[in-house]
Formats: sequence, structure tokens, C-alpha cells
Amino acid sequence: MRTRTPKETAILCGAGVLALALLLIPLERGPSGSPDHNGYLLIGLAVAGVAALAVVLWFRYLTARKRGQIELTGAEQYRQLADEYRRLADIAITEQEHTDLKLGDVSAQLDYLREQNESLQKILKEVEWGQRGIRTRRAPGRPGSPAGRAFPRPASWRRLGAGVLTG
Repeated sequence: MRTRTPKETAILCGAGVLALALLLIPLERGPSGSPDHNGYLLIGLAVAGVAALAVVLWFRYLTARKRGQIELTGAEQYRQLADEYRRLADIAITEQEHTDLKLGDVSAQLDYLREQNESLQKILKEVEWGQRGIRTRRAPGRPGSPAGRAFPRPASWRRLGAGVLTG
């Protein structure tokens, strides 16, 4: 439970004094024992004071209520922002996963292209060697041909380099 502020305590004390005055005014008698006519004035002042106190308390209630609504609205807006943030985070994660999949596909294609490039370079190197006049290939340890013995190049190579190759 929270403690009261000095302003709230003063309001409660004032309300208590007014209530006590309202209770004691009808009991007041004049010197002759008849009711005092000034008592009606005091009753009117007491009623006006209680009415003023009621108005002040009513406004305090309205401001507290409005403050509570603002806090609830702020909390609701915070929840909406948090939900929006979660939604955007989910979208970002999904997009990142999609990007990772695409990157994997591109990487696989790049590996395939590298292999193709290596095989093309190997073929081009063999063709280049054939055009430089390398007449024979050696087949060491091949069955039916002694190690280091030359065997002729394929006929297609002879046709390619007919002027350069002799064999």
C-alpha cells in the first residue's frame, strides 16, 4: 500500500473537519437556549465546502482515470509495436534463409563451372601440346608395349596438325 501525499492528507483532514462541523452545528444553541440563526449560515458554508471538496475529488478521480487509460493505451501500443517487431523479425529470418538457399545454389553452380573450366583447360593444353610438334606419347608399363616405348598419336591429331606434325 502506498503512503498518501501531503496534499491528499490535507484534503482528508479538511473533509473530516467539515463533517464534524456539520454534525455539531445543529446542536449549537444560543444564550437563551433557542437555536442560533448564525448556525444556518455555518451550515450553508459547510455544505458549500463539502460540495467544493466533492468537485475536487471528482476531478482527481477523472484525471487518475484518464492517466490509467493513457497507460493502458500506451501498453497496447507497446504490444502492437512488439508484435510488429516480431513479424518483421520473422520475415527477415525467412528472407535470410531464402538468401542462404540461393547462395548454396550459386555456390554449387560455381563449383560446376570451375570443374568445366578445369577440364577445358586440360583439353586445350593437350591440343596445344599436339600442335607444338610433340609426336608421341609414352605409355610406361602398359601391357604389350615396353616401358618408354612410343606409340603413335591418334589419327585425329594427325589431321589437325598435318603441316606441323609428322608421324
